[in-house]
Amino acid sequence: MKHRIFIAINLPKDIKQKIALFSQNLKRFNWPVKWVELENFDITLNFLGDLTPKEVEKVCLILEKTSKNYHPFDLKIERLNIFPNLAHVRTVILEVEKNDELMKLQQELSSRLKVNEFRVEERKFNPHITLGRVKRKRLRLDENLLNNLSVSQSVFTVQNIEIMKSELFPEGPKYNIVKSYTLLR
Repeated sequence: MKHRIFIAINLPKDIKQKIALFSQNLKRFNWPVKWVELENFDITLNFLGDLTPKEVEKVCLILEKTSKNYHPFDLKIERLNIFPNLAHVRTVILEVEKNDELMKLQQELSSRLKVNEFRVEERKFNPHITLGRVKRKRLRLDENLLNNLSVSQSVFTVQNIEIMKSELFPEGPKYNIVKSYTLLR
């Protein structure tokens, strides 16, 4: 049996609560968005798709090795933004700073995954926290509105990276930690 697997940085509970409050404030605009639940806020490093248990074991070994090469590091949530552009919004996000440690960690993971024949995204890594995805309707946003909706710039320490399993349900996805790895160096 295969499972939808991704590698992520899970956020501390207090940061998730701040983001949930900010997300709640955005709902007043009645955008046609399916908002992400508090427990699903994360920074996805690599989405791997449907993997067999044997493939998940391989990913575990990769994370075990990679996590030993990094110290815990701080990240800052920077600002509200969207993907892909203002004229055709598909995803509402919070940008996360492109910290050197984070970028190196993600690159090393991608390289190790690729060498082990896992499919990794070719586009440049853009660290973010997904707040919501636009439903069927079209959503256009004004750049001034985006710039005026400020999130309190929260800083948190990344201490772990996790292999996550995503299960899809009609009410939305449910994420579970398969295995957690502490940054050790």
